[in-house]
Amino acid sequence: MVNSANIKIGSNCLLQDRVYLRAGIDGHIVINDGAALNSFVQMYGHGGIDIGKDTQVGPNSVITTTGHDYLSSDLDSDFAAITIGERVWIGANCTIIGGVHIGDHAVIGAGAVVTNDIPSRCVAVGVPARVIRSFDASEASDTENNANKMD
Repeated sequence: MVNSANIKIGSNCLLQDRVYLRAGIDGHIVINDGAALNSFVQMYGHGGIDIGKDTQVGPNSVITTTGHDYLSSDLDSDFAAITIGERVWIGANCTIIGGVHIGDHAVIGAGAVVTNDIPSRCVAVGVPARVIRSFDASEASDTENNANKMD
């Protein structure tokens, strides 16, 4: 952890091996209750990162608020916040770019690069990530209920 004074981790969170968190001097990283960061996750929170409750981030994923002005001769840095909702599942090897909001209960497929907002209750995949399916609360409840009935 770098700039740990700007990093807040809620209760019952799981951080696997080799997780790297860097908040920056003026940034922050907030990981809410029950979130899980798998092995080799990297977060660069110079522009602010907020992770919702019970969200899971797959191994080798990078969440970065830092960008650069490639037209500038100095490659000036700019920072844009990232907000990830509750019960989001981010697959392995994903990249989340600054300025993005991912809604509650979204699923981000393995290897996706998220460059734009992703709405709640959908599945997004690809480079750049695009929504391929949406679902509502009743579908999620039906799936959970069916899984509980199987004995």
